[in-house]
This record gives sequence, structure tokens and C-alpha cells, in this order.
Amino acid sequence: MGHRIVSRGIPFIAAVLLPLMAFAQQQPTQQQPQGRGQPPAQPAAAGTAQKPAEQKPAEQKPGEQKPAEPKPGQKPGEQKPAEQKPPVNTKFVTAKDGTKIAYEVSGSGPAIMLLHGAGQTRQEWQRTDYVKRLSPQFTVITVDWRGNGESDKPTKVEAYAIDRLTEDLLAVADAAGAQRFHVWGFAYGAVVGRYLAARSDRVRAMVYIGMPMGPAASGAYKDAITGFRARWQPVIAAQEAGKLDRSTLSPGDYEALTKGGIKLAVAWQSALIDYPAMEPAEFKVPTLWVVATGDADAMASVKAYEGKLKNTKVTLALIDGPSHSETLQRIDLMFDKLVEFTKKAETGSN
Repeated sequence: MGHRIVSRGIPFIAAVLLPLMAFAQQQPTQQQPQGRGQPPAQPAAAGTAQKPAEQKPAEQKPGEQKPAEPKPGQKPGEQKPAEQKPPVNTKFVTAKDGTKIAYEVSGSGPAIMLLHGAGQTRQEWQRTDYVKRLSPQFTVITVDWRGNGESDKPTKVEAYAIDRLTEDLLAVADAAGAQRFHVWGFAYGAVVGRYLAARSDRVRAMVYIGMPMGPAASGAYKDAITGFRARWQPVIAAQEAGKLDRSTLSPGDYEALTKGGIKLAVAWQSALIDYPAMEPAEFKVPTLWVVATGDADAMASVKAYEGKLKNTKVTLALIDGPSHSETLQRIDLMFDKLVEFTKKAETGSN
């Protein structure tokens, strides 16, 4: 343990932008802090009129299928129907505090729980073909974190405490019939997943993707959360007390507040900055730490911690090229090694 693996490949030309929050249709003037696993969205500025050519297409109605774009040289009407997405087989389990958590199970074999990043949903693992590639060999469990996807979205800080989140995952594991399982987490999913791996003997091994070691949030990101919370907590308190002066907010800010997204962001990010730091020596199960060389924050952590991995259960695996937001997209560079690592952990040969 405590060694490094290097995988080399061609990096993406452009990053894939992920939405900050699924609920957001307009960016508020006071932007939410951009966390690991949630690159900034780029909507038009509030109050800026769009030109006719810039207008968004009409919203698609439920049940309607968007026609595929014709290929070069293909006449309208000749194009093939859009490729069908894999069926969604959502299941729900109720956590100890009454929160409903959405998940899916597919495949057969040793169980792997896949944990998505902030601002994503469990469907990210489908979109990037992890489920498709893993399910022939493993039972694959994908989960929507509370606050995301089809799971309930409480807006109190205490709802996002580590104990609540780890209880959610164990409830899903119970419902899926997974007495023991492996955890693969990306970004926010890696941060929270590491606490489960440290606290529960039901976790066999962990793949820790795209995050630094140590604090859950630090430096500029922690400062941004603190500033964001200081800006919005008094506004939320005034709204809940029925004393909010709407004239103090821009139209964009007011819309974001009334849709509930601001409360949700304040809640989970306020909880996040109080999560305890976790050092490599505290990882109790075999852990593969996957870092892209183009991810500046994670690479800074590699530089700080690489000499401290000896005699720990953490193995460093570097991917040559991608940025943080591209890591999940390009993890195919490491896919065989991730599977090999997981299989060795399953047999106890790591």
C-alpha cells in the first residue's frame, strides 16, 4: 500500500460543464460558491435581453421525444430517431429521519455503490457508462444524495450532517440486500463516502476520485461558502419570519430564493464546512486515490500528502491530463485498474 499508479492518455479538448443545481433556471446575482464536482453554469445575466438567435428552444413536454439532428448531407425527415436512454428503475428507501432517498440497482455480483458529485444526480453514472460497464460483473447501486435528483430535499443544516448522510447510504445498502459493498465516489461523493468507509465495517474498499485529502472544504472554497452563508442566512430568516423586504433583492436573487434553491445550498454547504478533516492514515479500508494531473487543487494535495502515504491503505493513481470536471468523463483511462483494484479488495489480496 501507499504507492502510486500512473495512467496516461489524451485529455479532453474542452471541459464538460455540469449544472450547479438542477432546480436553477437563472443564476442569482449573488452566485453560489462553486464546489468540487460542480463547475459554474453560464446563463445570461439577469436583466439582459436575449437576441432572437440566442433564445432557448421551447421546453419539451413530458413524453415528447426530441428528434435527432440530421447528419451533414442528410435531409430533414431522413434522420434516425434519437437513441433511447436506459430505462430508469427508481426505488426509494426512507432514512432514519424520514427523508426519502432514491436509488437504483442493476447487474449482479459483488456490490459497488456509486456516489455522485455535488450538483449531479445518480444518472451521471449512467451517462458516463459506468453502470453499463460494471453491471456484467458487479451489483451496481447508484444513489441520489438527499438534496439531489429524486431524493427529498430538506433545507435545514442538520439534515446534511455526516451521520444523516451515512445513515442514508446504509439504508440504501440494506434495501438493496448488500451486506458488504465497495464505494466509488466522485468529488462530493468521495468526501462523504470516505466517512462511511471509516465508520462502517460493511465497506470493503473505496475508490476516491478527484478530491484532496484532509479537510472537506478549505481555502478559497471554504471562504466562498462562509461569505455565501453570511449573505443569505439573514435573508432566509427574514423570509421565514414574514419580514422580507423584496426591494432589497434583485429579481434573479428573489426568484432563486423563492424556488428554494438558496435554502438548499446554504444548508448542505454549511454542513460541509464543518465535516472533520480526514488524513490518509485514517482510511481503514484499501483506498485508490484517483487524481487527474490537470486538477490543480487535487494535485496540490498530492504534493502535500504523497510522502505520507507509506504504511497507509491509500494507493495513489494519477491520470495524465484531465481537469477536475473532466475526471469522471475520462476515468476510462483507469477503468480496468479500478476494477482490478476492487476485485483484489473483494478477495482480500490488496
